[in-house]
Amino acid sequence: MKNSFKEITLCRNCKFFSPQSYCAGECRLLETNVQGNWHVCCLCLPAFCDDKIAIGATNVRSIADDRAN
Repeated sequence: MKNSFKEITLCRNCKFFSPQSYCAGECRLLETNVQGNWHVCCLCLPAFCDDKIAIGATNVRSIADDRAN
């Protein structure tokens, strides 16, 4: 089985995507509304990736917030 993050091309396939309607949803990492058919950002993770990886990505977000303030 091939395990590559590059296979994710749409927001709806990302771990942080939370669907809200047929095609729209929310990015829980960026805390903003997104469309499921949008191309992913550089922070995307597979929906079923290891939670340790997801926690690391969330920590990156908090570090970026700290630097902005």
